[in-house]
Amino acid sequence: MFDEVYESWLARHIAEEDNPRRRGLLKKGLSHGTVTFLRSIWFPVFGNLNDLHPERSAILLIGTVILI
Repeated sequence: MFDEVYESWLARHIAEEDNPRRRGLLKKGLSHGTVTFLRSIWFPVFGNLNDLHPERSAILLIGTVILI
């Protein structure tokens, strides 16, 4: 069930994103740790991904951009 909800949620955010750079980052997907948090903690507690927005990005010291 989580996988279907997650894929739908991510596809919606990709479709709604106007910024090409952010859209590209979203298309690459969220980090393994973020997806694990959503799957193991957030989703079991709340049962949905409503009102969550992958809207923050961070540049790591090695130059990699990630969404958090």
